[in-house]
Amino acid sequence: MRLQADFRYVTRSVSEVESQFLTSLFEKPIENAKRLEFDNKNTLAYRLHADEKQHLVKIIHEVDQQQTIDGIELQNQAYENGVATVFSVIKRNLTPPPIIGFSLPNSVTAVITPFLDHSYFKSGYESQLALESVKLHRFLENHTQKNNWTLNTNRRLEKLSETLTKIRSGQINIPVPHKDLDFIFNYENLDFCCLNEIRVPLHGDLNYTNVLLNNSKVLFVDFEDVYHSVLPLRFELAYLIERLFFVNSESSKEAFKRSQTFLQEYINNSSSPERFKNIDWLNSVLSINLRSLCVLGFIQSSNVTIPIEEFEKFVFLFNKALQEKQFWENLS
Repeated sequence: MRLQADFRYVTRSVSEVESQFLTSLFEKPIENAKRLEFDNKNTLAYRLHADEKQHLVKIIHEVDQQQTIDGIELQNQAYENGVATVFSVIKRNLTPPPIIGFSLPNSVTAVITPFLDHSYFKSGYESQLALESVKLHRFLENHTQKNNWTLNTNRRLEKLSETLTKIRSGQINIPVPHKDLDFIFNYENLDFCCLNEIRVPLHGDLNYTNVLLNNSKVLFVDFEDVYHSVLPLRFELAYLIERLFFVNSESSKEAFKRSQTFLQEYINNSSSPERFKNIDWLNSVLSINLRSLCVLGFIQSSNVTIPIEEFEKFVFLFNKALQEKQFWENLS
C-alpha cells in the first residue's frame, strides 16, 4: 500500500454559474477554469488562468475558515524566512454557487493563490528535506503565537485522552467492524500526550501532499495544524518518515536508507542533537496512529459519519509498523 493514492483528485468542467462566480472573484475575465474534486469530497477548489497566470481558488466553509486563513498567514510568514511559498487574496462572506455533491453554507470564504507548479517529494532530496525541516522548526519555535498554540494543544489532548478512555470503557462505540481496533485502542505503553517531555511547535501534518518540490527546492504547505501541534519533535519526524519513506518507497531497504539519510542530516544540523538519544521510534509512530484513531473516534461520537476507509488507513499503518518493527528499532 502506497498512500499517494489517498490524495488523488479529478478535474471537472465548471457550470455557467460557477464561471460567473469565479469571474466575480477576479473582477476580470478568466480562462480554462476546472473544478478539482478530491477523493474525500471535503475540499472544493478550482484551477484557472487569469492575467496569463495559473491560480488556485479554495472555497473555505465557515466552520474552519478562520484557522485555515490563520494558517495561510503563517505560511506567508514562513515564506519570509525561506520556508514555503504562498501569497494569498482572501475574500469573505461570499454566496457560493450551487454545486451538485457539495453542501455549502450560505456564506463562504475564497482564498486565491498562485497555482504552484510542483511535483510531490521524491527520492534524492532527503538531505535537503532535513535542512528545510530544521529551518521550519526553528521558525516555529520562535513564533509569537507559541503560547496560544500550546493552550490549544493541551485542550485537544485532553479531549483525545477522554475519548480514548471512553472508547476503552465502551462509552463511545466505534461502528467499524475491524478486529484490530480493540487491540490498538488497548495497546499498552502508548502515550500521545507526553506532558513530561519537551514539546515544541510542529507543522503537524507533513504528509506526502504537504511536502512539495518546486524547481528542485523543498517547500512545505498547509499550516493549519500548527495551532494544536505543540508536541515532542519525535512525533513530527516519525510521522514524516512514515508517510514519505516507510510507505512510499519501492522496498523496505530503500525506505530505511532514505529515512537514515534524512534523520542523520536533521540531527547533524539540529541545535540540540542530544535530544535524539534513545528515542523509541516504534512507540512514536504507534502513538501518533493511536492519536489519529482517537481523533476519528471523537468526530464519530459527535454524530459525524467517518468513511470506514479512514479508520482502515490508520489500522493499516499501525499494523505495518508492528510487522516491520525492526525498521523502526534500527533507526538512529
